[in-house]
Amino acid sequence: MKKAKKLILIGIDSLMLKRIDKFRAEGLLPAIGKLMDEGITSLAYPELPTYTPTNWTTIATGATPATHGIWGWVFDSRQCKAEQIWTAAERGGKKSIILRYPGGWPPTIKDGVVMETGVPNTSPWVMSYCKAYSTRPLRRVYGGMHGQRLTPVKLERPRPASGWKSLPESNRPPLESSMLIEPIKPGKPLELYVLILASSSSGYDTVLITNERSAKSQLAQLRLGEWSNFIKVRLALDEGEEEGFFRVKLLELSPDADILTLYRSQVHSSRGFIYPEEVNKELIDLLGPYLDNPSRLPLALGWHDQYFDDLDYHVNWLCDAAEHLMSRYHWDLFFIQCHCPDYIEHECMGGIDPTSGRYKESEAKRWWDIYRRAYSKMDYMVGRLCAQADEDTLVALVSDHGHVMQNKQVLVLNALVNEGLVVVDESGNLVKSKSKVIPVHPIFLALNDEIVKPSDRRFLINKTIDVLYSIKDELSGVRPISLALKREEAGIIGLNSDEIPGEVIFEVEGGYGVNFHFYPDKGSELIVEPDPQFGVWGGAEGTHGEQLPSVDFSLGTIQAVFVLRGPGVKKGFRAKKPIFLRDVAPTLSHLLDIPMPKDAEGRILHEFFEN
Repeated sequence: MKKAKKLILIGIDSLMLKRIDKFRAEGLLPAIGKLMDEGITSLAYPELPTYTPTNWTTIATGATPATHGIWGWVFDSRQCKAEQIWTAAERGGKKSIILRYPGGWPPTIKDGVVMETGVPNTSPWVMSYCKAYSTRPLRRVYGGMHGQRLTPVKLERPRPASGWKSLPESNRPPLESSMLIEPIKPGKPLELYVLILASSSSGYDTVLITNERSAKSQLAQLRLGEWSNFIKVRLALDEGEEEGFFRVKLLELSPDADILTLYRSQVHSSRGFIYPEEVNKELIDLLGPYLDNPSRLPLALGWHDQYFDDLDYHVNWLCDAAEHLMSRYHWDLFFIQCHCPDYIEHECMGGIDPTSGRYKESEAKRWWDIYRRAYSKMDYMVGRLCAQADEDTLVALVSDHGHVMQNKQVLVLNALVNEGLVVVDESGNLVKSKSKVIPVHPIFLALNDEIVKPSDRRFLINKTIDVLYSIKDELSGVRPISLALKREEAGIIGLNSDEIPGEVIFEVEGGYGVNFHFYPDKGSELIVEPDPQFGVWGGAEGTHGEQLPSVDFSLGTIQAVFVLRGPGVKKGFRAKKPIFLRDVAPTLSHLLDIPMPKDAEGRILHEFFEN
């Protein structure tokens, strides 16, 4: 069988075959469609928990979480206990370029290019979250706005400009306001000044952003609907001053300036996120500032054009960087990842899924159009990257998981409290010193070794499982816990490790999510509507992480997708049953004739090869 000489792996978070098939039937997605026609297409089972870092690590290592050790929200390669495919390739004399692959940083290769951790919107180089500033109340499309990443900033009504030097001409008295840039890391907020002017007698129509009360220190001048150029700032962090870039868009300005709304992108550092450092400077000098994965904030507010403006910049920057690096540096393996569909599913799934409580048939097309924009941009990215492949190059398109609609939540903590396994105080907070069972992860429950006697462990584990299975949705008759088992039994689902952070593992049915907050007024009522007030996700609709990899519910599925084209691969072949994501790295290694990652547990997918 002919071996491939190169690999381009395109990772797209939450990409779903259900969406691809729908949009292809509508005549969209020419690049992804061509890739499927010229190669193989398969559904793929993620590993448990069905999380982002867990499964991108599995794709890169061919190992289960029990082996690579990434159970939760961890994107640090130093925490991974399994060898990654690019490290194995380097052992075989190959060179890799890795652009924002989750868990790819710090670099585990010496001779190649590696770019940042792939944490969605919160990488260590995002210096300040993107923000919405407004004089009017801003509300989520549904639910509430909670968490530092999603909370808008309330602006006071602009006041007469005072103490300014070099004021420009204005047909109305100049007004002023200010915007604070709060650093994520400990440090001093940066105050920028906002000057509101009127270029005609019709009213206020121009905004200047300055770093002091002087028009000569102007950083940007905006009219309604305009983006600024990138603005360079230096944030005073406790660990030292750091340079970063951002841009601003003027979304609303009423003629009397009572309504003023500004949208600011994230502030991203200019250095330190690409190895080697000289390549970092090279790309910034050539392509301009980098913005990481766009925030969920504009999606939560219904500002879809702003989200897609950020996404366009992000995707084009990555594609430009890929083309430049591939043309300038020797490479054998190339990896890239984009997070976009994940945020679309989290924020928009209720608009398209008829099982959702907020679904309206009359509005469904508007929500589907948001999906079309997102998938079309992913197709654009695939097309640009596929253009870099020759006949000796494998091209793999892979996702880490899908999503299913979250219509209800299971009050697991309430169930445990009702049975005396957990004790909470008057505020509803868990009292660890008195609780026999402690939630340690959305799918893991641990015994409290500080108070549980060894002789009681077996009884308490079994009682915990009984409590979980006894929960019932009285309205539907569904028992929402689809699986609950002991840690020592978890090898059958790929969790055969003593390091699993809990003695009991459980999963919920499609349509349900897990809620570990205590509700004192619920009594025996253990099934509730999703509560948007907890966590940075707010009122997340499409969900993943707490369901079995095989779950398929309504318009969603937890199953990922795998498409592969290139030397030795069948053409136009569609698998009848899903593979496992742990099979990807062994299969690619075999086709590339490179060493397999040392800890890989998946199999080589021989059924996808030409005879």
